[in-house]
Amino acid sequence: MLAAGMEAEVGRVPDQLVLYRLPNDRFAETMPYQRELVETWMRRYYQVPEGLNIEWQAPLDLRQ
Repeated sequence: MLAAGMEAEVGRVPDQLVLYRLPNDRFAETMPYQRELVETWMRRYYQVPEGLNIEWQAPLDLRQ
């Protein structure tokens, strides 16, 4: 998200931002993909434009 925010500051807004869900939703009280308010706060903190699509994908399986 930091890189996307920095790119947006110089006018190079990516088409979308791909983030990965955590393997266990109990890692935090509320995950950003469960509550819009958390994602909104993340956008403001990292200065990511509102129009940038954030795609939440399944967690990576690093056990392979």
